[in-house]
Amino acid sequence: MRFLTGIGLGGALPNLVNIAAESTDPSRRGRAVSIMYAGVPLGGAVASGVAILGLHGGDWHSIFLVGGIMPLLLAPAIYILLPPLGVVKSEKSTSGALSRILAPQTLLTTVALWVSFFLGCSSSICS
Repeated sequence: MRFLTGIGLGGALPNLVNIAAESTDPSRRGRAVSIMYAGVPLGGAVASGVAILGLHGGDWHSIFLVGGIMPLLLAPAIYILLPPLGVVKSEKSTSGALSRILAPQTLLTTVALWVSFFLGCSSSICS
């Protein structure tokens, strides 16, 4: 089950970061991606804080309730604050995408992103 969770989280985080990047204007894009990427470890820290402070009442199942209730409480605020999303039709070609992200001028950035996603996702499921 941990392996399947890792696959799900490993695929979810890059998609969420991409949604954050594409749903904001270019002047705020870096900030939006940073906040989105920081959300996963922040959620882990909140769950750890609940456990450390003993707010879970001795039952570890309630920690999962906190993890499920918090996003539900935040969802209305996020919905209100997000700009309306529209479908943008683009004629972008995906041919050669791998060669573009592995090109010498983008290779360092690509590897840094891969390592950060791997370490961020693997640390959240290994604890």
